[in-house]
Amino acid sequence: MGLLQKLGMLCAALAVASCAAVQPRFPEKFQEVQIPPERISQKGFSLVPLNETGWVITGRSASQLALGKLGKI
Repeated sequence: MGLLQKLGMLCAALAVASCAAVQPRFPEKFQEVQIPPERISQKGFSLVPLNETGWVITGRSASQLALGKLGKI
């Protein structure tokens, strides 16, 4: 195998590896959703989260809300 072919394979492998999914990192502190859940009012919308344990508010601003639940490994 020539040097040019080896270099091409290395570049291709690096390109594929750079597109690999990265597991998200979550902040250490979450605000856990209460059970039973209460209505959450934001600018422009309101909602009631599901009545299940494990739901957390991962981010919140005046007009945005991010709810999350970690899955089982």
